[in-house]
Amino acid sequence: MASWKLTPLFKTDSPSLRVVVIKGQTRLHLDEGGEAKPLPSGSCFGSHGPASHRLSCDDECILYVRTQGKFTLSP
Repeated sequence: MASWKLTPLFKTDSPSLRVVVIKGQTRLHLDEGGEAKPLPSGSCFGSHGPASHRLSCDDECILYVRTQGKFTLSP
């Protein structure tokens, strides 16, 4: 479980990434300082190839992450 007041960087070099929001309200920040797409429980997002995503969460969030490689989550 996590609670993020900042927008940490979720980064992967994997050829495939899938993230499902299990619990909480997560937001996917689409650009620097701009719009954030709300992702309520049951929502998902993904990417193909190396990618970086900015996420935020007000309360406790549980994410399911499936990837074919390593990923990092850093502030």
